[in-house]
Amino acid sequence: MSMEGFSKVFEMYEAFRELSLSRHSIREFRDTKVPQDMVDKILELAATAPYASGKKNWDIKVIDDTQTIQAIADSIEAYTTALAPKIREDFREGFIEYSQSFIAFKDAPLLLIPTFKVNYSLSLMVEDEAIKAWERDNYVKSIATLSMIIHQGAHALGLGSCYMTGAVIAQEQIKKIIKIKPRHDIAAIIPIGFKKER
Repeated sequence: MSMEGFSKVFEMYEAFRELSLSRHSIREFRDTKVPQDMVDKILELAATAPYASGKKNWDIKVIDDTQTIQAIADSIEAYTTALAPKIREDFREGFIEYSQSFIAFKDAPLLLIPTFKVNYSLSLMVEDEAIKAWERDNYVKSIATLSMIIHQGAHALGLGSCYMTGAVIAQEQIKKIIKIKPRHDIAAIIPIGFKKER
């Protein structure tokens, strides 16, 4: 590699390093709509993610309607409220408090919800639960990679985001509110917006 080429690679590394070190989770957002061109740029980057078997068995739901966002939060809260009495008594209070973090996205102006479908293949050829779990894990890991690119893209555009997997405890309830592709599962809820200044 020439010195000029090395210099360019080093600059790219330093820019990515700075981006990665400066990114952190944001849970409080300004009441400002995220411009569509920013959303498009994030989705464009997400499409570059490596994925299991090289297949695009994923989708990203874009939710920017405040009523839908509130309905999703309400469904999660209703689910955890119904679940609380079933939690072991000595853990119940902690669960109730912790579950409030599952709906921290309710005031965000935008949600990106990555979904994925597991395409079982090897486990159809051999009856082995460990192989089936391994195949599912491949897609879970892949959608996590895609999700990280969403965060980096949002941060590069001056937006805040947070990776919220706790909300997926109410996946079936969320699916009744938003239409996702058949046989897809929800990986996380990613609220995105301009950081609220304190």
